Amino acid sequence: MPPFAGRDLGYTAAAMQEEHIRSIIRDKLVYGALPSVKCQITWFGPGSGEACVACTTAITPADVECECEHPDGGVLRFHRRCFAVWDEIRQVLA
Repeated sequence: MPPFAGRDLGYTAAAMQEEHIRSIIRDKLVYGALPSVKCQITWFGPGSGEACVACTTAITPADVECECEHPDGGVLRFHRRCFAVWDEIRQVLA
């Protein structure tokens, strides 16, 4: 039997997904693929079907979408959770 078979290692699928998203966002911030400057204005509403700039998956109408007006121009679209993680990590890295 493998050494971890049948053991609960304390990770749920949701916790693993959360850590994966945090890792993606951290890397994108470090390498400049996501801005580290705070948004000027944010709006929250139903998803538009467009891709999240952080995790790249579609923000469906069942999801809450955050539209972030960025000081450098343009609007960034995030899942609500991806926006919260981005905002937290960008402040830590600043």
